Amino acid sequence: MANLSLLQGLILDAVAEGKSPRQIEALTGVPAAQVHRMANELLDTELNLDTDSKRKLQVYRLEKIIESLYQRVMKHADRDDVKNLIEVMDRVNDLLALHKERDAAELLRVTQHQSALYIGSLKTLVNAFKVLAPGIMNSDEWDEWLTTQMEIAYANLAGNAGTLEITEVKELDD
Repeated sequence: MANLSLLQGLILDAVAEGKSPRQIEALTGVPAAQVHRMANELLDTELNLDTDSKRKLQVYRLEKIIESLYQRVMKHADRDDVKNLIEVMDRVNDLLALHKERDAAELLRVTQHQSALYIGSLKTLVNAFKVLAPGIMNSDEWDEWLTTQMEIAYANLAGNAGTLEITEVKELDD
């Protein structure tokens, strides 16, 4: 933080401790309304609340810790250092959201498998209807109805999955 006066530092520390403006007034002699105003102004000017910048700074700090722990692990192979190194590396992965890319790919893969199962079940059900009630619709009507149902199913699956690649819709084999 920038060069704060002793009073400014005392007010910010008291705010960080959770003290109210009246408690800070009792501690410093500065009126509560002025304490409140000063605290807000100091927080606005002294803290960088830009999330992206904070994330980069935290990653930089964690990378420095990783460097230090890595050297210690290579020299001493202490179990606690190895554990700490892995925890810090996991923290970096969290900050960079590296696990989210894997999670999204896994979700897409599972969704595609579920889609294939759903579509296969729909085709099987339609074939069973054709056998049970052959006179309800002619072949063209069944094909049209199935195509409509498949399009609805694909739309629902795509909407639920977020990103689902539909490559083709095949006609029902009799």
